[in-house]
Amino acid sequence: MSSTVLVSKSTDGGDTWSTPLALAQNAGTRFNDKESVAIDPRDADLVYVVWDRTTGSEEAPGGQSQPPRGDILLARSSDGGTSWEPARTIAQPSGVPVGNVMAVLPDDVLVDVFELVVDTPRGRQASESFIRSEDGGRTWSAPKPIAPVVGRELTSPLTGNPIRSGHGLPSVATEASSGRVVVTWSDARFAASGAASVNVAVSEDRGRTWSEPAKVPPGGRARFAFTPSVATAANGTIGVSYYGMTVSGGRLLTDRYLATSRDGKTWREQRLTDTSFDLAFAPDAFGLFLGDYAGLAPIGDRFLAVFATTNPNVRNTTRMLAISGEATP
Repeated sequence: MSSTVLVSKSTDGGDTWSTPLALAQNAGTRFNDKESVAIDPRDADLVYVVWDRTTGSEEAPGGQSQPPRGDILLARSSDGGTSWEPARTIAQPSGVPVGNVMAVLPDDVLVDVFELVVDTPRGRQASESFIRSEDGGRTWSAPKPIAPVVGRELTSPLTGNPIRSGHGLPSVATEASSGRVVVTWSDARFAASGAASVNVAVSEDRGRTWSEPAKVPPGGRARFAFTPSVATAANGTIGVSYYGMTVSGGRLLTDRYLATSRDGKTWREQRLTDTSFDLAFAPDAFGLFLGDYAGLAPIGDRFLAVFATTNPNVRNTTRMLAISGEATP
């Protein structure tokens, strides 16, 4: 089996795309996973793609013969994605650094955030972690933790079957003028047993140090909130979108929400979906699965959220929605 990272470029707003270029290609038990792209907001010619390459991954043939371990790889373009420097390893942490996302700040500062998963004699442990570069990605710090990831993936309160919510996978946003970096993820930190919360940690010093995690949306500990995405608007407002789920009448009633804040502590929540959808209708891919990620992008002082819902008429299918939300906290 071959595992490849491909990149393609559009110069007409997404109507047409260039022939894909391979940034990495591996066979056997080396598995490239969860790549993400970041563009320098001050120089659109500088583009970064970051991902993990896991050895011993359960998703590759023979992957469980030994505990998995992973490297973080980076590919860089200085001409807007037309050509690329060879991919190279920028970190080799003890464990698997999954879900890498890059924050690009002024003065050649880059912050790569990921969930570090480690198999120990006491079981599997995970933490939100980061590495940092002050020279445009040429050299990197050693991995450091932001906060532990609490609990495990969700299960359905109705059937006990898994719900694949992207548990622990981070989303990152920056406010370049202030040096603020914001990271969100979901776990059971502020939730009752079996539920989940959306958490936020903020760095005010360009990724050097981080606040203690705080809970994003309002609501009780029994609420299910998961799969967050974060962005910052032009006026400095932090926006976090996420799914919220309740159980009613034998259904997993789910909506997408947007919470906004100026300080990362006090939040205003608005519902983005007009009608709740039943998560039980989602495709079963080793668990009910809408996807590990959803999108959130700033448009001036507003946010555009892109996310999946289930199809109310057909099981095992999803559909995509794009909805604009206010940025006023």
